[in-house]
Amino acid sequence: MPVRPISIQIWVQYVMKKQFLVFTVFLAVLAVGCILICITPAKRDDPVLMQPPPKGATAPLDEALTFATVPGGDGGHRLLLVLSQGTTRITAIDIGSRIGLKNPDIFDAISILGRSGLKNLAEDPSVTAEDYPTDRLLPAAMGDAHIAFGTNFAEHGDEVNNDGTFAFPKFAVPSPPVDMLPVDPTQALLDYEAELCMRFDRDIRTLEDFDQAVKVVFLCGDFTDRATLLRGLPADEERLSGIGFSEAKSGPGLFPTGPFSVVPADWRRFIADEAIATVLNGTHMQQGSGSDMILDFR
Repeated sequence: MPVRPISIQIWVQYVMKKQFLVFTVFLAVLAVGCILICITPAKRDDPVLMQPPPKGATAPLDEALTFATVPGGDGGHRLLLVLSQGTTRITAIDIGSRIGLKNPDIFDAISILGRSGLKNLAEDPSVTAEDYPTDRLLPAAMGDAHIAFGTNFAEHGDEVNNDGTFAFPKFAVPSPPVDMLPVDPTQALLDYEAELCMRFDRDIRTLEDFDQAVKVVFLCGDFTDRATLLRGLPADEERLSGIGFSEAKSGPGLFPTGPFSVVPADWRRFIADEAIATVLNGTHMQQGSGSDMILDFR
């Protein structure tokens, strides 16, 4: 049977305070460290799902800074401070040219300009912002090895008859927000989840490292080949251990990521206030809230 291409468009409208990040399928990943959290399925009668997020909304500058990247010269990238977003374009300030670094990271911008300096820059009417097409935006982060936690929402655990969380590694280079993933339905049983990810400005070996780190939050997606997963599960396993999950969730195209990276002023409050929804071909498939996590990122 021929391979059936599935068009995967991944997009985010980021809004605060119980509004939600909406995308056609989803996204995800990290550079230094990343945690993936599974989100529960949508309740189809929940009225919040019927309310589209405000056009152009991004996090208020007092609560979080929003960044994106676009391709630059010589195979590099340009770092943008996002002011607003639309369906096909965002409005943003090029940060790299202001801090004098080629291919800067978010952590470079925060280290050099500081949160207050970036906020002042965004609010300065004399600073020229530019429009950038959304289809040029790059993944929120890079890297090829990530730490993930399964059934970290009680409702999701109930669905699969598992009463706790488990950790497993995911190996995949993030794919861009708009991408295509060929799938052979005779070999794979593809599933998807919406999740939140976090990356840091340092290696995390202790809780002290975590507390001191600058934290970047971004919406993430996670494809799973359920056929591979079922083949990898031990036959006598009664409680999910995570065995088989790496094989089912790793590989090219299985880790798409959204374009926006958000640096909250208060990461715990920010995540608790966020709801996440997955929309597939106009149908709401998933909804969850960061406050429902069994384990938080710390």
